[in-house]
Amino acid sequence: MYKNQYQMYTYAIQLYRAGISVRRYGAGRITAVVPKYNYRHCYEIASSVGLLAPPTVSTDVGIQDEIQRYA
Repeated sequence: MYKNQYQMYTYAIQLYRAGISVRRYGAGRITAVVPKYNYRHCYEIASSVGLLAPPTVSTDVGIQDEIQRYA
């Protein structure tokens, strides 16, 4: 296992332990299943372990925050 694959493996384990369903990992990325409307929680967990989210997820988190303010 290469260093990058091992690093993604350790990140995947941390996400799994935090309750996020990891679908696959390796080659510098992790694919996870995120429950609908639960982006903020998963985004915060991923950030806390040192991962960066795709820009679309950051936008979705912002939109959900705006919706919740007016709900």
